[in-house]
Amino acid sequence: MSHLFVSMGERTVDPEIIALAGTAGGAVVTAMVTDGWQQARSGVVDLWRRFRPEAVDLVEQDFDSSRIDITSADDEALDVTQAAMTTLWQGHVLALLQRNPQAVAELRTLLSSLETRAAGSTDGGVHQTAKASGRAQVYQAGRDQTIERGPQ
Repeated sequence: MSHLFVSMGERTVDPEIIALAGTAGGAVVTAMVTDGWQQARSGVVDLWRRFRPEAVDLVEQDFDSSRIDITSADDEALDVTQAAMTTLWQGHVLALLQRNPQAVAELRTLLSSLETRAAGSTDGGVHQTAKASGRAQVYQAGRDQTIERGPQ
C-alpha cells in the first residue's frame, strides 16, 4: 500500500495524521458544549502534559477561552464561532502529532472515550418523568402533541 504525503513547508505529513487532527479538533469542540466538557478538557490537558509539557498552560487557557467563546456565542454567531474553534483545535492537534507521532494511539483512545460519552449523553435530547395518581392523566411529548377528547 502506498502512502501519499502532504508537504507542509519543510515537513511531510501523512494524510491520515491530518484526517485524525481534523476529527479530533471537531470532537474536542463538540465536547466543549456538553456535560462531558470537563472530561474532554482533562483528556486534552493530559495528552499535552505527556507529549508537550511546556505547552500545557497554553492549551489549558485555549481550551477554557474556546469553551467560553462557544458557550457565550449568540445563535447568529454560533456556527462561525464553532467553525473557528474547530479550525484552531485542528491546528493544535496537528502540531502535536507532527512533533510527537507516538501521541496518535493516546489521541485515538481519548477520541473513543469522548465518543462513548457523547453516545450516552442526553444533551439535546428529552428526558421526561411523570407520575399520575387517582383519576389524573399525564400527557407528555418530546415535540408536537394533539389531544382530542371524545364525548364525555
